[in-house]
Amino acid sequence: QALESIRQALARTGLPEAEVYYHGARRGLSRFANTELGQNTLLDEQNAIARVVRNGAVGNASTSDLSVEGLLAAIGRADAIAKASPPVEGFAGLNPAAAGRTPPPVRWAESTAAMTAEGRAALLAPVFERVRKAGLKAAGVLETTAGQFAFLSTTGLEHAFRTTAASFRFFALGPADNVSGFGGVLHRDIEKVDVRGISESAVEKCLAGKDPTEVEPGDYDVVLEP
Repeated sequence: QALESIRQALARTGLPEAEVYYHGARRGLSRFANTELGQNTLLDEQNAIARVVRNGAVGNASTSDLSVEGLLAAIGRADAIAKASPPVEGFAGLNPAAAGRTPPPVRWAESTAAMTAEGRAALLAPVFERVRKAGLKAAGVLETTAGQFAFLSTTGLEHAFRTTAASFRFFALGPADNVSGFGGVLHRDIEKVDVRGISESAVEKCLAGKDPTEVEPGDYDVVLEP
């Protein structure tokens, strides 16, 4: 629906050089602290950036109103800015439509796009149980996002793709908050995110770091994990 609105808005502008970049996303967030799920929500976000070129001068304007009229208003603001701006030295203008394009890589995982708040909570439940048994506390976030990017112009360019992302950031904290362990991962497919394995690694790091001792200043060989 957003892409069709952008097409209609650009067609109605009558401008030889105008473009719109669009990004829309549905983000599922499960934030937790003190081993309690405190925020399990869904956010719908969308934004468009209009750019107009006049005699080498450029104007930009953004909007979250993806209706045809809202997009036309943003393009109009960008046009007004371009009229009031000096030319950009060396800028050749917007590119024309390309004769061909490279097939986009796979960026979409249906499992991530279909993930629900209940599904994320179910993934975290055994993690919380493990942390409590270890006498530790947990904090972090599990996020699943489905998004779309698009770029359209009056010069004939039109490209769009869908993408998903699943991320997990986990902190295991000691009871005295003087030791911690961390784990995290980002993947397009939530089924490839090892929530239990990542959290277990963080728990083990935290337990191994209990009762730290001071060392004298000096040169030490340090081995970091990948």
